[in-house]
Amino acid sequence: MQRRNFMQTVGAVSVAWLGISPTARGADDAPEYCGTLGTIVQKQNFKLAVWGDPQVAYYKEGVTQDRSFKSKYLEVLPRLREAVALTNKLNPDFTVAVGDIVHGKGEFENYEVFVDACKPLKKQLYLLGGNHDHGTNRFSNKPQGKKPYGNFLWAQQQLGAPELIHYSFDAGDWHFVLFTQPTGGLDRHMVSNPQFLEWLDADLKKNANRPTMFFTHHPPLPVGRRHFDMYGLCATNRGRLVDILTRYGNVKLAFFGHVHNTVASVPLISWRYKGAAWIVLPNASNSVRLDDFKETTKSPWGVGLLNVNGSELDSITFHTLAGEQVVWKMSDFPEYDDGLYAYLKPEWQWPAAKTIRNGGFEKPLEGTWYINHHLPYTDQPAQKRELRPGGVDGGRCLYLYTKAIMGKDSPSYLMSDVRQAVAPPEKNQWPRLRLKYRMNKADFSGPEGCAALVVVSGHSRGNIQSEFSFIYEIGKGLGDTGLKYLMGGGPSATLATDPVFGRWNELLLEIRADFEEHLSGKLKWSDLNLANLNIRLAVYNANYDIGGRPVEIGASFDDVVWETGSTAAKPTAGFGKVQSGQDKKSTRRRGNKNLKR
Repeated sequence: MQRRNFMQTVGAVSVAWLGISPTARGADDAPEYCGTLGTIVQKQNFKLAVWGDPQVAYYKEGVTQDRSFKSKYLEVLPRLREAVALTNKLNPDFTVAVGDIVHGKGEFENYEVFVDACKPLKKQLYLLGGNHDHGTNRFSNKPQGKKPYGNFLWAQQQLGAPELIHYSFDAGDWHFVLFTQPTGGLDRHMVSNPQFLEWLDADLKKNANRPTMFFTHHPPLPVGRRHFDMYGLCATNRGRLVDILTRYGNVKLAFFGHVHNTVASVPLISWRYKGAAWIVLPNASNSVRLDDFKETTKSPWGVGLLNVNGSELDSITFHTLAGEQVVWKMSDFPEYDDGLYAYLKPEWQWPAAKTIRNGGFEKPLEGTWYINHHLPYTDQPAQKRELRPGGVDGGRCLYLYTKAIMGKDSPSYLMSDVRQAVAPPEKNQWPRLRLKYRMNKADFSGPEGCAALVVVSGHSRGNIQSEFSFIYEIGKGLGDTGLKYLMGGGPSATLATDPVFGRWNELLLEIRADFEEHLSGKLKWSDLNLANLNIRLAVYNANYDIGGRPVEIGASFDDVVWETGSTAAKPTAGFGKVQSGQDKKSTRRRGNKNLKR
């Protein structure tokens, strides 16, 4: 590998605490594991390559316990070697990999496999960590011991890269920032290491006059699949990160991995926001969720190549391992509107009225209900959200729909929903949610894997999780454990009932009474200090086939009313509590006494 000595590259930063000879520190307040390398490319016109998740692993029959390592060794590793050869052919001045360097939990043996595959690279490779890259060793060989980020830093050293997890450098007119999100995601990272975000903010402020590219692992903007939009950063920390990245106006491009998306999906899940393009890259070599994201190329794997001309960069070319070239222009990406999606706004900050706004759906959803991001597939709409005629009183109603995309090996859950907040009631009040729903049996295929949901959750100021949530499930679906995960954590109870088909049915959900019945052992209603309560109407499915038929679920909602009373209420009738790991048929009570037929 043809590289300059690292100390010729590092410039003014001291990293003596990482075993590298000290020089002067780049910033007096730079925390451990952070650094600035100085200028790595002097010329104004240069090329860089970007890799999505490589995610290789060590495997040996009879030694490796986790069978998932086998495919990462036998299938993914050969593709990484192809990506290395393709990168050499493209001849960039340097390459950045955006995390999930290895599979598992950052085992040393996995890094040995990765380093060996990357040794033929002719130019410098820069790494950042993702959720698979830092954790406990499970095999016998542990040369790094318990050193934080030890195996990742060892791989950096072996490849001639800086032994840092957050770092920046300059190339030509541009500034580059690589920001690690290790095991546990950015939430844990932010809470335990607030100095890392302080370093990021200080670095961007110092380089406010330079166009900047930012690289990290988890996308902070929605990608249209509930599994990924919940698995990573919570809304509070997504907002904090994006606020820093947009504060000085210098970040022009941001690159992410993690999603294992396809080439064709990039314009569907990437965005423009506050002057920057936010781009979710396909994998360099790791397995791809073809069932979640459509594909039109011969290969969903490859290398992104950027040709930088001074301070200008209009497009990115993705070179697939099959020899294709796909060009994305910044103008291809839609403009993100957080007022529509509320993905960067924590739930407790949502504006709350005393009543549900537009509960009859006679107005557009915008301005009253937040929505989730749908992927605009046209030949098989996997998700629908429509305001339709045929409401309870002859007006409009809300129709939500999802249909599986035929994948069963790695279900990632399809969801279509709308959300808004209401003001918390007085301590002596008994709040309830009254609404009507209608389901047609033809829209309920594969009931083992889908359901309609009404979710009510309480949120307090500054808390990244809900204080409580009730998941009212109309259908069988996933049960308590899966739904709690989909809803984002916090104390919760899942209550389920069987659907009634073909007519409008009324539900009367007694929120405080259900709280007293199901959660009072953990919490007291009088002790809650709520900023608001969130109402979510949704349909979801587990995105797989049952008996050769794709799971699908459709439901209409109307007359959604939030009300309070001073008289104590009884728990919601007709819903049985779902116990984790139990057969829900044994806990479900048929019918609902509050249904009006």
